[in-house]
Amino acid sequence: MRAAGLWRPVLSARTLCTKPAAEWSPAGRHAAVTGGGSGIGRALSTLLAERGARSVAVLDNDQRAAEDTVAAASALAPG
Repeated sequence: MRAAGLWRPVLSARTLCTKPAAEWSPAGRHAAVTGGGSGIGRALSTLLAERGARSVAVLDNDQRAAEDTVAAASALAPG
């Protein structure tokens, strides 16, 4: 049995593929980034925070790297 309304995709692949980046904004949205401790994941985490995401969950096997990303993202977040 599937519970209706408990899960819905926040951002679908179709939205990403059909909307220009200039039209999509993370402002006010929640995000989870796997591998957020380094590389592309770290860059995405900090970019989402900088552009006004309501919250960004940073997930990584390296806890120290994840904490460093959270600190960097927090410093860039507006407000």
